[in-house]
Amino acid sequence: MSVFKPDLYLKRFALLDVNELVKRNIRLLLVDFDNTIVPLGSPYIGAKEASKIRELKEQGIEVIILSNNKRSRVEPFARKLGVEFISFALKPFFHQYLRILTQKKCPVEQAAALGDQLFTDIIGANALGIYTIYCEPIGTKDRITTRVLRRIEEPFLKHERN
Repeated sequence: MSVFKPDLYLKRFALLDVNELVKRNIRLLLVDFDNTIVPLGSPYIGAKEASKIRELKEQGIEVIILSNNKRSRVEPFARKLGVEFISFALKPFFHQYLRILTQKKCPVEQAAALGDQLFTDIIGANALGIYTIYCEPIGTKDRITTRVLRRIEEPFLKHERN
């Protein structure tokens, strides 16, 4: 399998089928933050996204926000949602994935990673064999570097959307 190909493609994080993760014996979900569960720069999380995180937790799936953004951006949301977080994660480098798996004593087969960018969220997790879920960005605003990366990743995602 290509490191560029997610195992699952979603239109939105809120559409994630939690029962499917339970069937796959997933017990840890590493979820990206900006444009995955919260639009970039937004001070609010949507009700559907907050509800999905509650549903995951109720089904015994631990959620950890894994973000390349700074602590001051991520921490207030993580506290409100009652989840752990890692900021400045340096994705796609997979050292944070390994650290979390080791700390949580979670086998790779029982972990999933979810995000809106192939080159930051999917590649590092795929390289370790973590189940990967790509979702389209929840917002339309992006940093300049992200806009460039989205253009590069578009050919890899084209077949997924059809």
